[in-house]
Amino acid sequence: MSHPMSDCPGDSAISAMHRLFERRLVPRHQTSQVGKIILHQRRPDTVCMVRDISPAGGLLFMSNAYGLPEEFNLQMDGDSRRCIARWRRLDRIGVQFKSTAAA
Repeated sequence: MSHPMSDCPGDSAISAMHRLFERRLVPRHQTSQVGKIILHQRRPDTVCMVRDISPAGGLLFMSNAYGLPEEFNLQMDGDSRRCIARWRRLDRIGVQFKSTAAA
């Protein structure tokens, strides 16, 4: 009989280690929302998946994060936020919000 991952011994230790090494000032909440990265200079917009978010920043998944500029706008749920890239991998980018949500 299989058990859910949350019932595995050691999950609480992994969770505790994650909290110990967490460097964010504001905890993020997991989500699965579609967002749109708005690029200017006549470049097409990019669709992304917002995987976690807080008032201070978020984690975005897309096909090629290296193609994004250091700053861009993210539209999600009718709001637009100015983002600054803090780190990136091929398919994801961690952003800090430079502005508060504005419709």
